[in-house]
Amino acid sequence: MSPRANPFVPSESVSVAPEQEEAVLHDSLLGQRLMESGPTDPSALPITPGDVDSATWPKVHISADSVTRLTVMGLHGGSGASTVATLLGADAVDHGRTWPVPPEGMALGVVAVCRSHWRGLEAADAFTMQWAAGLLNESTLLGLVIVDDGPSLSDGQRKAMRRLLKRTPRGIHLPWVEAWRHASPDAGKIPGRVTRIVRQLHSAAASL
Repeated sequence: MSPRANPFVPSESVSVAPEQEEAVLHDSLLGQRLMESGPTDPSALPITPGDVDSATWPKVHISADSVTRLTVMGLHGGSGASTVATLLGADAVDHGRTWPVPPEGMALGVVAVCRSHWRGLEAADAFTMQWAAGLLNESTLLGLVIVDDGPSLSDGQRKAMRRLLKRTPRGIHLPWVEAWRHASPDAGKIPGRVTRIVRQLHSAAASL
């Protein structure tokens, strides 16, 4: 039997063996679980503004005609926010690195994104601490997505990621996909695991 085509790249690209294809879809951090579940309300966490030692996260007011139910926010440069926004589809907007403040009475769901390297995890720690302390309450945080910065994770990365993913309503890990270094995720078939995560985020945003 001839090897199946890699679902992440256009059909004209080189095919890979089935076992390689399955390895791309495997999440070595969460296994079969799609995401971690954390507190939906920051008041459930024993963290106060006095516990926050990082600079206040920048915010920006957005106009009513710019509000979307699903907004992607990068926690640092090169966070992978554009990749996540692409996966979420046309209904999602890559908002940049500031916390969006919609007009009063309008609902807005935010998906925060960082990389798994030290800079990304440090930014995620500062951001989630401020959210937990109730300092970022103008919009609704739907969850945190940590995007792998390489094909493998160290024990230190795994420990920090597990802690951070449990600190927000939904903690999502996006494993390394080699093909996405060469082409946009929407250039080929999206993995079923990712598709299910996308559906859950859209459902959460729609219920706001």
